[in-house]
Amino acid sequence: MLSRFVPLCRALPGDSHLPRSNFVPKFDLPTLSLDHPFHRGAIEIFMSLSTRALACSGLLALVLMVSPTLAQDKALKAAAEQGNAFAQNKLANEYVEAEKYAQAAVWYRKAAEQGLAEAQHDLGAMYLTGRGVAKDEVQAIAWYRKAAEQDLAYSQYALGIAYSEGAGVVEDYAQAVAWYRKAAEQGFANAQANLGRMY
Repeated sequence: MLSRFVPLCRALPGDSHLPRSNFVPKFDLPTLSLDHPFHRGAIEIFMSLSTRALACSGLLALVLMVSPTLAQDKALKAAAEQGNAFAQNKLANEYVEAEKYAQAAVWYRKAAEQGLAEAQHDLGAMYLTGRGVAKDEVQAIAWYRKAAEQDLAYSQYALGIAYSEGAGVVEDYAQAVAWYRKAAEQGFANAQANLGRMY
């Protein structure tokens, strides 16, 4: 399957010693979405490679990221092991889908410690439920707070619930309202509903 992409390996300006190809790929860079964490991760890997590696391995890595039908798992694991937070988070998601929660927690933590809000939220959820880690509401709230402070609406909503119920924090309706409001202002429907009930 990968052999069909071998012609994608092209020489860049100044790399006249590398073979050029007339092969036209079936996608172009504008089809990538910078809003998609996995694509952003692919682009980071792509841009970090040397000129020579970029001619082959880089473009192939980009194709691997964009097309999930190609040896994606191997590329994903490699990117995660190289410290790419988006890849670490994606790998953790895949472990959750496979119900391998302990492994998921390891990768969520790596991404969360790099400041990725989605991973911080998901690690918090693991601590709240005790999946993959020992249940710890205080740790759950700490990770939710990190994500909420980055304006992640569902973490703000989770903090609203925590403060309204006294889960992992001292019950505080003023704090609950404040966090519900932050999420509600981003259009988070459940937060809007809960905020309405607080009055």
